[in-house]
Amino acid sequence: MFGFAMGAVRRAVFLLPVMLLMAFSASAVTPTVNEPAGINNGYTSFYDGFPAAAPGGFAYLGYYRYSHGNQLKDNNGDRIQAFGSTRIDSWVANNQFLYTFNDSLFDNAWLGLDLIIPLVGFNTHFGGPASLKANNGGIGDIFIGSYLQYKPLMNARGEPIFVHRFELGFNVPTGHYDKHRDINPGANQWAFNPTWSVTWLPVPQWSVNWRLQYLFNFKNPSPASSQPLDWHGEKVRNTQAGQMVYLNFATAWEVVPDWHLGINGYWLRQFTDDKVNGDTLSGSREQVLAIGPGVMWNYSRQDKFTANVYTETEVRNRSRNSAIVNLLYIHAF
Repeated sequence: MFGFAMGAVRRAVFLLPVMLLMAFSASAVTPTVNEPAGINNGYTSFYDGFPAAAPGGFAYLGYYRYSHGNQLKDNNGDRIQAFGSTRIDSWVANNQFLYTFNDSLFDNAWLGLDLIIPLVGFNTHFGGPASLKANNGGIGDIFIGSYLQYKPLMNARGEPIFVHRFELGFNVPTGHYDKHRDINPGANQWAFNPTWSVTWLPVPQWSVNWRLQYLFNFKNPSPASSQPLDWHGEKVRNTQAGQMVYLNFATAWEVVPDWHLGINGYWLRQFTDDKVNGDTLSGSREQVLAIGPGVMWNYSRQDKFTANVYTETEVRNRSRNSAIVNLLYIHAF
């Protein structure tokens, strides 16, 4: 069902990779490097380990998300008061195309191809002396990847009890990017994004799902900022966001045939510091935890719908989203 092999949509957001460079005055400022904001934080949830595209088949997945950010948080998790009353709204439409090959070199898995094309828009407002300038929006960074969809493990009654998928992919810096804007649809950097997606069914009506993800960011050779940047009296030649791991998790129960209700969430932790001109930027590691309700409707064998709602907590060094609404539509051809 959910063969969304996300790599870019995880750019999140999916994709709207964003670099928030916090400019507090008209003079030269030190850059603050943030992880791409469009990564897959909660885009995928229920039955994620199942394939959307059957062997020899093609599938389209549309992810549609609205996020409302009302605070910018520092390294201690405190609100950055210089931005005053903050509003960062984003709209993302991730268009994912999957194809799973019928013939395989492996006895227990099928090879597949993944392409994600994101469209991103912004609306921002800052009520303090400091502000961030947002791009008007446009096409985000494309994700390309390849996955191995493993055959499900079955119980004695022939029912699936464990289904999973591995994927390797790259976020490609193809998105709209303006080096004079702080918030952009594109991140202007390559990123490597392997994932492991799992669905475990303790009983046929109950599903437990997770997607474990890792992101390695390459250098941005042209950092964006609406203000001049300075690093120890030198020109800022490049920046590099730190490495991180993040996890989508969800559990649901089939309350009536084809309708699943549950709880979904995501967790993110950056474990290496950002860099500016190759130097470590201390106190720059991001983290976030989010949770909320979700519902899934199996309309037919070809069409499925999912809706998720999240609110974020334990936020460090990033924008805090008080409300996120995520819709997913899957059509298998």
